[in-house]
Amino acid sequence: MSERDQPLEIIERLIHDQPKLSFVSESEVALKEEYTEKYGFRVSAGPISYAVHPDILRLFPEYVGLSSLTLETGSGHTTIALAALSKHHICITPDKAGTELVTQYMETVGIPRDKVTFIEQSSELALPLLSLEEKLDFAYVDGCHGYPFPALDWHFIDRHLKIGGHIAFDNVELPSVRYHCDFLDANRSYSLDKKLVFDRWGGYQVNIYRKEKDEQREWVFQAFNERRLQQLRHMRRPPGVVERIMARCLPWRLVQVPLRKRFGWPRSE
Repeated sequence: MSERDQPLEIIERLIHDQPKLSFVSESEVALKEEYTEKYGFRVSAGPISYAVHPDILRLFPEYVGLSSLTLETGSGHTTIALAALSKHHICITPDKAGTELVTQYMETVGIPRDKVTFIEQSSELALPLLSLEEKLDFAYVDGCHGYPFPALDWHFIDRHLKIGGHIAFDNVELPSVRYHCDFLDANRSYSLDKKLVFDRWGGYQVNIYRKEKDEQREWVFQAFNERRLQQLRHMRRPPGVVERIMARCLPWRLVQVPLRKRFGWPRSE
């Protein structure tokens, strides 16, 4: 088997085996019990699989090669696939028992342990301290899905992701993830490369973005805020003759108040 074919064989074996590579503790079950009962699903303590759709794993070779440096928040099947494909993989997860399950399966399929750096912390603690000698080629955001974690993960990963590199967001069907993807779609420092929606998995969605440029975080540099910038530019110009006439003639409460709230127009002076 060639060096290029071996990772693909590992991915197909992973999809066939469907190992349980995450772990839920008794305390986590108790913590989530109120919500699992409320919304009609139950989680038992012990090993569990949070596997992504097989098509996602089969898509990774389009973005990750033997010379790639990759990173993910969260762990599981994606850890195995990215470790098999890349030069080196960084996995950030607080699930220490899950890390043991992942490393055991890595040994089973012949992935060297030193191909993966495990940082066993929440991404909000680990990512701000991350120091890399080279830029990331690919990142997969699949850790905590609650707001603001998808945005936090992106913010800190973006510092290390090379221009032309890619970042994927898992579970975009969740509002807390989708709203950040809406920002990326509008802001144009990233471009949407692929959107995958799996209707038979309850609308499960993964978006993959290509980084187009580095960008300052201040709001005036973000295309996301372009509409407000245009309004401010308009407001700094003195009103013309037509605008002053409209300000005198249009009904104040019914017309001018809504227009001024939305467009900052018409102005009388």
